[in-house]
Amino acid sequence: MKAALLALCAVAGLITGGPATAQAPQAQRALAASDDGPPPYLTGQVALEPRQLAQLVATRNAEIRYSRLGVDVAGQLSRAEAALYETVFFGSLKGEDRERQRTAEERISSAAALTVLDETAATAEAGLRQRLPTAGELAVSYRIFRRSNNIIRAATGNLQDTEYNGAVVISVKQPLLRNSGRGVLETDRRVAELEEQVQWTQFHQQVLKSTADALNLYWQLHRAQEAKRLREESLQNVRRMAGDVDARIEAGRAPPASRLEVQGTVVSREAEMTRAELAVRDAESRVMTSLSLSAVA
Repeated sequence: MKAALLALCAVAGLITGGPATAQAPQAQRALAASDDGPPPYLTGQVALEPRQLAQLVATRNAEIRYSRLGVDVAGQLSRAEAALYETVFFGSLKGEDRERQRTAEERISSAAALTVLDETAATAEAGLRQRLPTAGELAVSYRIFRRSNNIIRAATGNLQDTEYNGAVVISVKQPLLRNSGRGVLETDRRVAELEEQVQWTQFHQQVLKSTADALNLYWQLHRAQEAKRLREESLQNVRRMAGDVDARIEAGRAPPASRLEVQGTVVSREAEMTRAELAVRDAESRVMTSLSLSAVA
């Protein structure tokens, strides 16, 4: 006989009524208490096969989900390091204002009548930067310089006060000794790839471990339910026996002391039945915990 488990919701597990049973209205109330949660996997009274339980454990178990997050983080880091050789755009903008006394040399060279330099300058640059397999770096950019001051205005007879300079800039940086070569440059990327592989291996191991533990709990629940069923049958037999003894005592075919003996046996079977029910509830709780679900009385 397959172990009948509770209706498993994605938000809550419900233990009510009898061994391994749950009712759909209670599951709906539990789901309504958490509107942000995902829809339930199962509703009503459900008998789970071991394969179904293993699938639920793979998607619900907290340790497996935590291990999966580790895989996702390692994958993100690996993809970030894989962008090592991607071309990067860069740009800059710089503005300056100057107002100062001109030196004697500056006054001799031009516009001797101007004693104060009043100047505004701006520099803009944009380009592309590329990492090289040799651990070097190649950058190509265009730079433009704009300058406006009172000296230009005086030199052009107040016709203009601004001049522009532009240039194409090509720069190469290459380590010659330390940190040179592809091996050094790609170290972080290789480490990130290995860490992702390690996380995947640990994730697979965690899935196998958690699934095996859940299946072990599943069969413990099955055994507890079978033991409870046998205790129920034994208790019913003893109660029927007690009824037969009462009938024989009333008919005068058995002494009244027989009632005490059979009553003691009934109490003993009831105690065994109570222990069997507690064992079933404990096994149910362990299964629900393996699925990261709470038990609601």
